[in-house]
Amino acid sequence: IGEWFELVDELEPYYEPALFYLLDVCGEPLSDALSHLEDLFVFDGSPEQYAENYVDEAGLLDALPEQLHGYFDCNALADDMVLNGDIHELVYQGSTYTVSGY
Repeated sequence: IGEWFELVDELEPYYEPALFYLLDVCGEPLSDALSHLEDLFVFDGSPEQYAENYVDEAGLLDALPEQLHGYFDCNALADDMVLNGDIHELVYQGSTYTVSGY
């Protein structure tokens, strides 16, 4: 157990919400959770912010004329992603994160 506590103490702050997600939400044992940390992407923000970032980074609206961009509903995309299990909202130490990739 002492080795696990050392590993947890040495984690980069980025991995803390990911570890919490794997332990609390997924119910993984600590040894499995530590080995799956690299499988997750943790976004610092809400699912809606994640969807907006995703649309921007992927260039999903680049092929559309600028005047049509306002008709794209990132909130609906976020809702669909949550309902499909593609992303998960997580509140950890008072901050909201969006987790994907597991």
